[in-house]
Amino acid sequence: MRPILARLYPPEAFGLAGTFAAIAALAALPATGAYEEAALLPENHDDAGALLRLSAILAGVAAAVVAALLPFRAALARASGAPELAPLLLLLPVAMLALAWGRVGENALLRLRQFRAAATRKTATAATLATLQGVGGWTFGTGFALAAAQTAAQTLSLAFYAPARLLLRRPPQRRTRALARQYRSFPFAAVPNSVFNTLAVQLPTFVLLKRHGATATGLYVAAAGLLAAPVGLVANAAAQAYVVHAAEYRRNGTLAGESEVLFARLLRAGLLPLLGLTFVGPAVFGLILGPQWTEAGTLAAWLAPWQLAVLASSPLSRLFDVLQRQGLELSYNLLLFAARLAALVWGSQWNGASGAVAAFGMVSVAFWTAHAVLVLRMAGVPSRRILHTVSHTVVHALPGLFAVALAAWSLPPRPAGLVYLLAVALHGLLLARTLRPSR
Repeated sequence: MRPILARLYPPEAFGLAGTFAAIAALAALPATGAYEEAALLPENHDDAGALLRLSAILAGVAAAVVAALLPFRAALARASGAPELAPLLLLLPVAMLALAWGRVGENALLRLRQFRAAATRKTATAATLATLQGVGGWTFGTGFALAAAQTAAQTLSLAFYAPARLLLRRPPQRRTRALARQYRSFPFAAVPNSVFNTLAVQLPTFVLLKRHGATATGLYVAAAGLLAAPVGLVANAAAQAYVVHAAEYRRNGTLAGESEVLFARLLRAGLLPLLGLTFVGPAVFGLILGPQWTEAGTLAAWLAPWQLAVLASSPLSRLFDVLQRQGLELSYNLLLFAARLAALVWGSQWNGASGAVAAFGMVSVAFWTAHAVLVLRMAGVPSRRILHTVSHTVVHALPGLFAVALAAWSLPPRPAGLVYLLAVALHGLLLARTLRPSR
């Protein structure tokens, strides 16, 4: 739907809706106290259910508090640099509650190992979102229509968590209090980790909106969104399967091997599509989304190496929870946040919106490369194995990358974009033939 939506909505609509989505995501993160993440750790389902129910109740209380603050939405919109954001903020309590309860339901399904139900929910949500955004674009074409579609799709998707209701039975109140104390590291460490991690990702949205307006923000949102959609789909699915087995891998002494295999497969999957985009980003975006989005392709070229590092290493970040090393993760996220903020401000002063995104992308890929090494070492993978895995994967991707680079340097934009898409299609076919599920 991206090529269609890009022709139904102007860039400023994507900028406003992207900012609203960032605010809703940030508001939803602390709402549950992260107890839904802790629900994956207890040995029995009764304790897990108590933690899930607690997180759902906390989210409802947080949404009520946000609803009480809605009279101040105009002031918040003005502070962001976009007064036209105010109507969208009326949707905030529902949006954040849907996101928070969605995480509760998703972790309940993971606890029950109902991966098919979780995947069905994601697919249905994506289809609903695309349909509603298409109708909204055809009818209105505004940022409010995009935000309303996002909120409605997330809310409707809660129906797919019905199989998880068995875990939400009311437990003894005394047991709930004991579990809340036992897993207090999640609200006190995991929540700040998630908030700073998400805020670090969403920093360009807020900085660009404040300093360069909704149109520049919309170009960034389109670029980052088109990259993050497939990366997030694959990385989140891998993380879900990995986290429910990580404790077992650790007990069996296979954590290092399984982590290395997962990292290698994800790196191989994303290397050609994402690094290839650094050569032909404007051509590909102009071909897929239309001429007005060529500048978004330039931004995507700066963001693609970061997304490659995210794809390869972000599923392994669940080790911080499994090993209860949230303090280390918090230190990393604080440093990443500070570095990204400094890069955005410096880059904006250097070369406007494009300079801000370029600086953000370079800092992000440096930190996420370090993140990959950190989590692999936490899993017990030796440094020489990490170097061997990366070099082996890069060598196998060189022919495809060379073909894309040659097309970018010798062909007009449209044929170069077609060569890239063909290379990615062939890459996908080879992956389908060579990567088989573990038995």
